[in-house]
Amino acid sequence: MTAIKVITFDLDDTLWDVGPPLVRAEKKQNDWLRINRPKITSILDEQVMLDFKKNIWNIYPELQHNVSQMRLKVLYQLQRDAGYNSKLALAGGKKAFEIFIKERCSVELYPDVLETIRALHKDFILGALTNGNADIFLTPVAKYFSFAYRAEDVGASKPSPELFEAARAHTNVTFEEIVHIGDDPTGDIVGAKQVGAKAIWLNRNGKPWKGRLTPDEEIHSFYELTGALSKISRSLKKST
Repeated sequence: MTAIKVITFDLDDTLWDVGPPLVRAEKKQNDWLRINRPKITSILDEQVMLDFKKNIWNIYPELQHNVSQMRLKVLYQLQRDAGYNSKLALAGGKKAFEIFIKERCSVELYPDVLETIRALHKDFILGALTNGNADIFLTPVAKYFSFAYRAEDVGASKPSPELFEAARAHTNVTFEEIVHIGDDPTGDIVGAKQVGAKAIWLNRNGKPWKGRLTPDEEIHSFYELTGALSKISRSLKKST
């Protein structure tokens, strides 16, 4: 009989609001650069930086699924263009990125997340699948997760199947035994459904569904997650 064994979660805007930690991370990164690489201060204007990043993205399209390496490229080239030598640019990029990623992972969970994750951990294998570069093992729910894969680990972003395939291979289960939860209709829901996994759409703001493949369940908070999983479990029992 098919049963749910593994639950995977998207991270940004699913377990936490990604906006605040990203803003703080950029600020701390740039504060370090202003002090230690003062020649680039004029480039740290928000719009100038955005244009600079877009230019780097165009130069290195192969890094579109690796946001960490892309950021390191941006940090390196910023310093080189400002006149710093390669050694200083590499060292400065590494340090600035360390500052960024530490703050990027200093997240505040949505109020409904911790209690739910703690309860699910008792009955399921929990994993994280993200297109971003947040590290679940640096967050308050680290001890409840058995595995995590980022797009940069597999060279592809959701909805491409690679992240879901990594979860299946890691846990040695079938896709029918995996449920994925996320906020993005395309990356999370279509991505999971097209490989044969179950999908629960976290729709905190009550948006209309516009995805190509319908989620198995829709929830508006994590407090509804246990009930949604129970419904999926009952449907699996009926189909076997």
